[in-house]
This record gives sequence, structure tokens and C-alpha cells, in this order.
Amino acid sequence: MNKGYTFVLVVLTLVFALIPSVHAEAKPAEFALSGLIIVPKEGWIGKSIADFTISLLVTNIGDLEGNTTVDLLVNGVKEQSKSVSLAGGARTMISFTVTKTTVGSYAVKVGDLTGSFTVMKTPPPTPAAFTFTGLVMSPANVTSGAEVTVSVTVKNTGEQSGTYSAELMLDGTIKETKTGTLAGGASTTVTFKISSQTEGTHTVQVGDQKGSFTVITTPQTVSIWSSLTYIAGILIIIAVVVASVYALYRRGLLPAQSTKEDTLRKKRGVIKGALIVLLNIDVLLIWI
Repeated sequence: MNKGYTFVLVVLTLVFALIPSVHAEAKPAEFALSGLIIVPKEGWIGKSIADFTISLLVTNIGDLEGNTTVDLLVNGVKEQSKSVSLAGGARTMISFTVTKTTVGSYAVKVGDLTGSFTVMKTPPPTPAAFTFTGLVMSPANVTSGAEVTVSVTVKNTGEQSGTYSAELMLDGTIKETKTGTLAGGASTTVTFKISSQTEGTHTVQVGDQKGSFTVITTPQTVSIWSSLTYIAGILIIIAVVVASVYALYRRGLLPAQSTKEDTLRKKRGVIKGALIVLLNIDVLLIWI
């Protein structure tokens, strides 16, 4: 054999002998459990929430596909089992549903994971929640600056006592807020007073209740003092007429029987008296 060829074979043999093997054996399937969740943590007999859902994450941390069985223990007793098949590196969420009808606390264990839930006889009262109904505004039409009364009914639909907040909004802007406390199931009427100087239709809202009122042009009104003055003037005119007639009578200008000369004299007196009455009336009319 050629010496050169022999030398090459020896070198290659040494090189391959010194290079480590890069091929590693695949890791078999191995399963890890994590993220135990129990919903709800508390339940009540006779209600659907007495059913408890127990969930957890199963992960195959190996390279090869494999199977495993997950056991659920409640108070140390196997309640349910589930078979899981996963490829290498894959994960999945599994759930168990447990129903208990006996009051007490229950310990849960799945693998090394632990938790608990409780079954109670009487559910707690529902929290306070408020609704608004029956928005009423009176009057619907007002003059500029006149008040409108806004009322709405507030009801606590929960079982627990709570504090409500009623916000009155005028044209999208909060104008007033009223608060109060209501026992469970109780209701009350909340009243606001509101006005606007701007003519036109205005939107009012309390909670989810909406309504509107309209400001109309202010009508011309007669002052009460003007009315009283007018009435007083009429009464004075009547008094002047009566007094003038009475004065004519006292002067003998209005007797039942008279001579011709008396008649002429009386006629002149009546005309004179009438002129005085008319003059007084004219003055009074100007004063009124």
C-alpha cells in the first residue's frame, strides 16, 4: 500500500475518533401539572353555583408522545380521573366538575397541586344595585327662568343596603347630584328644581331616564299695581259723579217741580255741574 495513502487513513481515523457523538437519545414523555383553579370558591345548596369546576394545565415536558392519567382527589378520596395524550412539548387544559350537597369545606388535590372549596347552606344577600324609573317633569312648558320640577323613582334591587347617587343632567351637563341610602328592595322619589333662561327645548336626564321641557317666549303681563290703579280710578270717577249729582240736588237744581225761571237756572247749573264732572273725569283718566 502506498505510504501516502496509509498516512491519510491514519489521520482520518484519529480525527473521527476525537469528534464526540452529536446524536442524543430522545427524552421520553414526562408530564407536569400546574395552574390549579377552582371556581367558585364558595357554593350554596339548592343553587347552580353549588357546582364546582376544577381546572389545571397538563404539560408533556418530554420529547416523545405519551399518555398519562390525572386523578382528582376530594377530601382524600378519588373523585374523578381523566386520561391525557400529548406530543412532546405539548400542553392542554383539563377540567373536572364536582357537585356537593353537604355543607362543609372540601380539600382538593391533583398530583402535587392542592386547593379547597366550601359549601354553605344560606347564600349571602345580593349587593345593592339601583335602577331609575318614572321620570316626570312639571310643567312641560315654562317661561324664561321659571322653575321646572323633575322627579324620578330610585329603587334598590339588591338585598343589601347601599347608597345611591342621582345626577341631574341638563343638555348633557351635570347640574345637581343627590345621594341617599336605601335598604334592600326599598325605593324613594328624588326631586330636583331646574330652570333655563334660553328659549327652546331642553333635554333632562337622570340615570337612564330622559325627558324634555320647553322655554317659551315670556308673555306681556299687566302689573298688579297698574290693575289696582285702574280700579281705584274707576271708583273715584263713580264717587265724583255721585257727589256732583248730590251737590246739584242740594243746591236745588234738581227738584221735582219748578217754574220756568227755575228751570232755566237749573239747566245752567246742570250744564255747569256736568262740565265740572267731565273735567274731573279727564284729570283722573290722565292720572290713571
